[in-house]
Amino acid sequence: MMGKLRPINVGDRQLYYSGSGEGGSGGDDGVSALYCEFVFMEEVQPELLKRAAQEASRYIWPFRQTLVWHNGTLMYEENDADPPIFPRSSKTFYLATADTNGYLYYILYEGKSMYLCFAHGLGDAMTGQYFCHFLVHRYLSLLHPEQMPFDAEDAFQKLNFWQGEDAFDFLASVGKQQKRPPMGGACRLPKEHFLDKDDMYCMDMPREEFVRVLTELDTSPATFLMALLGRAIRKTYKVGRRNVLAFIAADLRRVFDRNTIDGFLGAANVSYQPEYDAMALKEVCARMRRDLQTQLTRENSVGFVSMYAKLLKLRESKWLSTALGRRLSRKVEHLGMEAAFTYDMTYVSLHKLQAEFGEEVARIDGYYRTNAASSFILLNREQTVSIRVTEYTGGKALLDQLRAELGALGIHSECSVRRVPHYARLDLSTLRNV
Repeated sequence: MMGKLRPINVGDRQLYYSGSGEGGSGGDDGVSALYCEFVFMEEVQPELLKRAAQEASRYIWPFRQTLVWHNGTLMYEENDADPPIFPRSSKTFYLATADTNGYLYYILYEGKSMYLCFAHGLGDAMTGQYFCHFLVHRYLSLLHPEQMPFDAEDAFQKLNFWQGEDAFDFLASVGKQQKRPPMGGACRLPKEHFLDKDDMYCMDMPREEFVRVLTELDTSPATFLMALLGRAIRKTYKVGRRNVLAFIAADLRRVFDRNTIDGFLGAANVSYQPEYDAMALKEVCARMRRDLQTQLTRENSVGFVSMYAKLLKLRESKWLSTALGRRLSRKVEHLGMEAAFTYDMTYVSLHKLQAEFGEEVARIDGYYRTNAASSFILLNREQTVSIRVTEYTGGKALLDQLRAELGALGIHSECSVRRVPHYARLDLSTLRNV
């Protein structure tokens, strides 16, 4: 029996097209996905975790969906299978297949650790945090019902989600877009392949030291990292007069005063320009922050939707709607991203979420795979601030220079290389037609 179909918004549909494999060609790149790791104080109880996931998905609707084709368009279909919870293994999971009971996410467990992976098309980092909020609170309440009660319905009402209106449709109705900064002229990182495809570079530093420097520079975490990366890249490589250009995703909920479960991301391209080399870091951060804030206004954010809508119209046209057409368009898009941007940057604040769970959760970690450019994610946690680097094409010299830039400011960091603990893929050619 077919489940209820639900349309997928412009931005999320684009993410599925651009970040997936197809019939074995391009599938080795995996899927654009967000990964979270929770370390508890006790061994994970899988049956309780399964109950918690089932209840959490009742409130966070994207985690009840599978992906299907309907009249040549990607659609969500309601899925009522058991939650996809399995012992940790090195298996590659194909989303929206029997591997994940049809879902676009899965949860693994081992010892005291729980690992969550979900397709970026399901939503953004805030969507994931909303799901984790319900999942972990409910799990802990099942584990310790008297000490940690949790009223899911009350928690859902307090979040006051924006219901019944698509985020991207809303953006498209705001008005005409303003002129966005040009995206050309970006330098590219050399393909030295310091990391293997399944490796992740980790840099961890004390949050206290990080916050002290932010206060001194009067800047934000994302702007600070972009400024330091710009300097490190120009010191490491001969890039001439070309800009170091960051592609940064930004949460638009605050811009439009809307709280939605759906992914609600805008994008900006923030440049570190050659003349910044001679400026004080505080001035560089101020200029880059103004650049970012100018783009993330109500008027300028509309351009992001306009771009995605044009790409989708082309992708879903008759001559590109075949598997071969989708593979070709995905390849062209990846090449275009590589030419337009130096790296991809994401900032995620986790310290409030970790504080919610108290001592029962010892650690939260996360990373993001984009299949686009070298991807840097900045995680802000209770005790530490972490940089995670995946899909990295540059050499170790750049990462050493970044560490040196932090050290010169009095921020001490510990670095390591970790194997990505699990890996997701999505093959659009295997989806059902309904």
